[in-house]
Amino acid sequence: MSGMGKGSLAGSTPGCVIMIKNSYIMPDMRHAGRKYTLVLTQVILTTAFLLVFTEAAHADVVHESGFSITISEVRSLTLDSDNVNLTPDATSVLRGWMEEQTWEVNVWANVDWVLRIRGTSSTWEGPWPKPVGDIYCAYAGSEYMPLDTAPVEIYRGGPADHESYPINFRIALDPLLDIPGEYYYSYIVLELESP
Repeated sequence: MSGMGKGSLAGSTPGCVIMIKNSYIMPDMRHAGRKYTLVLTQVILTTAFLLVFTEAAHADVVHESGFSITISEVRSLTLDSDNVNLTPDATSVLRGWMEEQTWEVNVWANVDWVLRIRGTSSTWEGPWPKPVGDIYCAYAGSEYMPLDTAPVEIYRGGPADHESYPINFRIALDPLLDIPGEYYYSYIVLELESP
């Protein structure tokens, strides 16, 4: 085996022969751990950001609304009678007054109120100028008093829901002055006002 140099192979061309063994490149676990930790941290932060962003997005589409109203003062009344036609008989004329008539005034209000009554003319229309004072009214158990063109308070109260207030009327008659014919008085005014 002459001619074979040290480190040469039989039948090979003389020269430098390099023997390479099978080898594996082992990863540095310390660096890998840092890498995995970094990736995991990024995932956690990204998830947290998405959750916060989602909550913010949900908050952006929430709308709050309500109602606003302004209620004004309300005072209202109705009357169950309009024009009342009366025909006094002989007994009423000789007695000097007509039987009483009752009007019912219905009141609605959300505040305090006062009800006043007045006439619009000092006399009736008819064969002679019968005075407005021949109309007498009473209320809440009061004595009868002559109607006037100046307003007179007859009731007052607070918030009311369809509460009824009666007004009683009598017509004074004078056989010496009230000559036959038709008499008409317009109008009796009821005013529901602030106290």
